[in-house]
Amino acid sequence: MDHDDDVSKPPPLPPGAKSAGRKRSFWRTPIGVLAAVGLSFGVLIFVALAVYGVAMGTGHVPDSAVVAGDKLPSRVVALLHDHEIVEADERVHYYYSAGLFDHLSDGHLISDERVVWFWKIDGTVDQFWLVYDQIADIRVAWGSGLLDDTVITIVDKDDDEAEIYVPTEDGGDRKYYQQLRKLWQLHR
Repeated sequence: MDHDDDVSKPPPLPPGAKSAGRKRSFWRTPIGVLAAVGLSFGVLIFVALAVYGVAMGTGHVPDSAVVAGDKLPSRVVALLHDHEIVEADERVHYYYSAGLFDHLSDGHLISDERVVWFWKIDGTVDQFWLVYDQIADIRVAWGSGLLDDTVITIVDKDDDEAEIYVPTEDGGDRKYYQQLRKLWQLHR
């Protein structure tokens, strides 16, 4: 007699019969593992977006919309002063930065004195500005939706053009443009 014959094995189940043993948990099946990974990933994305939203609201990262000067977080105003983008006695009317994490990486503003474009390349902040009496014309091509920015073209008295891309979110593009035209008319 073979040693393996001593071990009693349960007889095979007849076709269509269910095992009386313990059922495997859903989370241990391949689809359960995929569901767990998907849920974990979803929670991680949700938390990351929530943290980014809080950082945006506190001024630690740029807002996705145009910001009125009186609503700019003091942290951003200090940054603009520290990098000499805005003078101490200059009032910012509207501000926008296209940077994802850095306020100075790509932005522009209108103040009571001038229009300022600023950007950062390899850690160095640079800027260009036009005072209002240097502006010969202002044209606008309105954006048609949330992902389509409004383009404001400013033409100086030498016929050089500079563009400002302004997001349409919350009507910020229209407010920005109206204030820009108002300040330009005031200084002509």
